[in-house]
Amino acid sequence: MTTSSACPRSPPCPPGPHRWCIPIRVPVRARLLAHAVGDAGLTPSMSRRANCLDNSMAENFFGHLKEELFHHNTFDTITEFTEALEEYSDWYNTIRVSTTFKGLSPVEYRAETLAA
Repeated sequence: MTTSSACPRSPPCPPGPHRWCIPIRVPVRARLLAHAVGDAGLTPSMSRRANCLDNSMAENFFGHLKEELFHHNTFDTITEFTEALEEYSDWYNTIRVSTTFKGLSPVEYRAETLAA
C-alpha cells in the first residue's frame, strides 16, 4: 500500500492502479482551497452543507456546456478548446433562445425587462 508524502497522517490508498485515490485528507484539501480562493481575491460560497441552491445556476450552465460542446466535439489543442469555449459562451449569453425568457434571447429579454 502507498501513502502520501504530502501528508504523513493521510489514510493509505488501496493497492492497485486506482486513479481515484487522493491521499490528502479532506480537511487539508479544504484549507488549501480556502487559502487559494482567498489569495485570488474571490468570495467562496457560504451556503451550508448539502444546500445546492447557490450552485444550481452553475450546474445548469455546465450541464448545457458539456452536452452541447464537449460531447459532440474533439479538440486537438488548448487553443481550439479555448476558442470553442469563448464562442459557446458568447452564444449562450447573447444569442440562444430560451423558453424561460419567453422565446427571446438573453439580450432581448434583458432589454425588454429594462424597458418595462
